[in-house]
Amino acid sequence: MTEISLAQLVDDVKEAFIAADLDGNITHWNAYAEELYGWRRHEVLGRRVTMLAAPSMAETGEKVLASLLRGSTWAGAFTNKRRDGNEIEVFAIVAPVMREGKLIGTFGVSVPLNVESRDVRVAALTTRERQVLRLTVAAKKSNEVAALLGLSRRTVESHLSNIYGKLGIGSRSELMLFAIRNGILSP
Repeated sequence: MTEISLAQLVDDVKEAFIAADLDGNITHWNAYAEELYGWRRHEVLGRRVTMLAAPSMAETGEKVLASLLRGSTWAGAFTNKRRDGNEIEVFAIVAPVMREGKLIGTFGVSVPLNVESRDVRVAALTTRERQVLRLTVAAKKSNEVAALLGLSRRTVESHLSNIYGKLGIGSRSELMLFAIRNGILSP
């Protein structure tokens, strides 16, 4: 895939993709980020990514950014602000960008967080499967989910297999996107 086609692909998806350098300054802002947050690309490039944090989240935003710049990944609900001043609840996943073993910046994906599930396939999940789903999309590993629910790791993986089958997905990343798009994660 060429750089141009990759850039076009990132612009075509319905998730806000935002990259920042080691100083926390925005280096990439895709078309959906423009739509979601209201700022045009040329208005945000070079500005600190923490400009998106709602006033109530400003301190948390700085802590998350500092953690990311130490190489950590962060995922969770966050309140951001739009250009018009309105606040928007999003689910964000932000990870370090490494090149040849060196941290060169961060890359984040965010989507609006819905409060109710719109997908009837979720109703087909058992109570235990919904528990496993919520913990899994909260970035818990199978052994952590098992410990929290008092199950074996194999039982958790069996539940995950059932969840994947019922939802028609095939990976944890697809599960994460499904959960975000369907409001399974609550702020």
